[in-house]
Amino acid sequence: PGYLYAQCAEFCGVAHALMRFRVIAEPREDFDAWLLAQAEPAKESADPLIAAGKQIFQQSGCTGCHATDPSSSGRIGPNLTHVASRSTLAGGVFENRDEFDKVNPSLVQANLREWLEDPLNAKPGNIMGMQAAVYTDTNKALSEPDISALVAYLSSLK
Repeated sequence: PGYLYAQCAEFCGVAHALMRFRVIAEPREDFDAWLLAQAEPAKESADPLIAAGKQIFQQSGCTGCHATDPSSSGRIGPNLTHVASRSTLAGGVFENRDEFDKVNPSLVQANLREWLEDPLNAKPGNIMGMQAAVYTDTNKALSEPDISALVAYLSSLK
């Protein structure tokens, strides 16, 4: 058990140096349990802020690149079905683990907020920041309440 660190080997733009990843080596039974959990959809929530975030996600063009269904792949961006259970975000740019090596929900929320507020500052040259209409068209820009709702929705996807 432990971590193996790697770097993306396919040059895809100026953010290439930030395309890090970590492979978690663990016992087979732990991996099998994780794999089964990943095949399940994220749990739905009745929280109105989460529901508003889901609606914003669907209506703001996010689904043009991202999927939130475990059986689908993201068209350009990653599948976000269990994004809130990941130990990192944005290709390893944001660390979601605390000092006890556990995914910390507060870190997940803070990192999602920083990413959604300004993805190009967080990871220069990323496709989302350069091409998503909510970042390229001021008429479609996300408001602070929109970002808060999106953070609530995405951080519920475990």
